[in-house]
Amino acid sequence: ILYLTSGAIYRLFLMEQSKFPGPRLAGLTFWYELYYDVVLRGRYTWRIQDMHRKYVGPIIRINPEELHVNDPKF
Repeated sequence: ILYLTSGAIYRLFLMEQSKFPGPRLAGLTFWYELYYDVVLRGRYTWRIQDMHRKYVGPIIRINPEELHVNDPKF
């Protein structure tokens, strides 16, 4: 239990990517992306666009290890 808790704290608050906005669940686990890709048959691409509107920014966190940039100037 300590291992899982410390891993969650690290992913949510201490990783470099944690400074960027996005759903907490997406920052915690890859299951969030898997749900949209497998269960909802590839809807994660559209979900990412919804997240950009919700979190109002060109850079958002889409899973524990990835950021998505919606700005052609980057």
